[in-house]
Amino acid sequence: MGSLLQGKDRLKIHYPFIAPPAHFKPCALAVEILFEDDHLIAVNKPSGVKTLPGQGERGVSLAEQVIYYFQQTKQSGGVHPVSRLDQFTSGIVIFAKHRFAHDQLHKRLQEEVGKRYVAIVDGKLRAEEQTIQQPIARKEGSIIERTVSSGGDPAMTHYRKVWTGHDRTLLDVKLYTGRTHQIRVHMASIGFPITGDTLYGNASSHIARQALHCKSNTFTHPITNDRLHIEAPLPVDMLNMIPENYS
Repeated sequence: MGSLLQGKDRLKIHYPFIAPPAHFKPCALAVEILFEDDHLIAVNKPSGVKTLPGQGERGVSLAEQVIYYFQQTKQSGGVHPVSRLDQFTSGIVIFAKHRFAHDQLHKRLQEEVGKRYVAIVDGKLRAEEQTIQQPIARKEGSIIERTVSSGGDPAMTHYRKVWTGHDRTLLDVKLYTGRTHQIRVHMASIGFPITGDTLYGNASSHIARQALHCKSNTFTHPITNDRLHIEAPLPVDMLNMIPENYS
């Protein structure tokens, strides 16, 4: 039988550990930790690293690096991705350490709009800012590529121009939805693809991947209800494309 808590009683909640899938193998590479507590860990993902390993794939993934970090620090945390990034997009990725934190934060992020990106696009944008509201769907005949389509899922992206160079524009981008390749598809749809994006634009001599970085995320903590603001510094390959005073 249960009993009522008294004034000096303490209640301890145990969040069960759920082991990662068998094909997740610990990877002995260091991770750049931006935030960590008993419930969440936010890390700065480099370009070229997948967020999660594919079934049967060999190679490095961010989740497997986090698993190794947990082993080295004697933590029993799980790796439940709350946010993901494309392989060649850099920046903030958040993992929950237990399922309850994952489910609660996932729900909150559907209601809170706090994720911002830095993007560099080809060409000189005239508009100081713009909201793009175009539905996005999978492109027919492709399992990877997306396209603007009237039959797609609603998607909204807002950008603000920060700096314009001779052949490129630096943008601060805010996502209101989280469709696959959303920023890349929306910017390409208005004629200004992300620099270096070979799927939706062209290769670049300035950078070897798409110039897109998740720079900050602001949200309410799923357990403590504290407001969190997490930032990830711009990587060197993007810093080299803009003036120092805009870094």
